[in-house]
Amino acid sequence: MEIRYIRDWANGSSLDGRSFWAEMSAYKDGVNVALGKPCTADDPQYTPDEMLSVTDGDTDSWVYFPTMGLHYIQVDLGAIQDIEEIKIWHYIGDPRTFYETKTEVSTNGTDWIPIFDSAIEGT
Repeated sequence: MEIRYIRDWANGSSLDGRSFWAEMSAYKDGVNVALGKPCTADDPQYTPDEMLSVTDGDTDSWVYFPTMGLHYIQVDLGAIQDIEEIKIWHYIGDPRTFYETKTEVSTNGTDWIPIFDSAIEGT
């Protein structure tokens, strides 16, 4: 699928109301083309450098939003690419379940196509 942007949503977890992201990756020909790419979020509490922990290839670091409610993180791949696989890690430190998770992709950052929605596919 040809995409430039990946956006992932969450609305808290079974443990508390915080939404976490440990890693977002996108693979083309077996290579993670999201590695080191910039991220933005609907909550600007983190600097752009701090947001890079979401695309640093390390699932042991993460960002989270202490405010309750639906939040997203978005990765810009820098150009439209033919992506074969997308992986999202929210938090791996315990067995919590995240609510209202949804992953969307876009070529232009305006028109979004959902590729996963926990309301349809389960948490």
